[in-house]
Amino acid sequence: KLTPDIITFSATVSSCERSGQWAKALALFNELHHARLVPGTITYNATISACEKAHQWPLAMQLLEQMQAASIVPVSTTYNALTSALGGAGEWEAALCTLQRMRQQGIVPDVVTYSAAISACEKGQEWAPALDLLRQLRLQRVEAALITFNATISACEKGQQWKQGLALLNEMRRVRQLPSIV
Repeated sequence: KLTPDIITFSATVSSCERSGQWAKALALFNELHHARLVPGTITYNATISACEKAHQWPLAMQLLEQMQAASIVPVSTTYNALTSALGGAGEWEAALCTLQRMRQQGIVPDVVTYSAAISACEKGQEWAPALDLLRQLRLQRVEAALITFNATISACEKGQQWKQGLALLNEMRRVRQLPSIV
């Protein structure tokens, strides 16, 4: 008799996540416990990503808490998905807290992390924290991506900080990051 194992469940959860089937991904994740299987980082990350894509940030937060309660160590991908979920919902303060929590656990934020946090600030119309995050990114010698600059400039625009936005555009030119039409 064939019985699905953790790899089978993880692959199926990932498939649901990529197909936008967050409820099915969550149902499969919950089914793991009934099958007496222990989810690992990959399964948690796929389920958190499914919640992120469906704007289900409270569920994504809950999954992170479950993950840590089960002594499963989150990785940058875990925090990136959660930060994106929070940003998509305009929960910029919670996104910044997630970034801080990540650092406290010794996980170094990458350009995806910073871009997600800056996007959260942009959606929350918080230009000052967005600029601060861009400054932190530079201090850690992480190269900003186009989306990082775009989100920061958009945050400045929403905060009527046109001089800051113009300075960022000039910086993009200086570092040879070609601006996009946004």
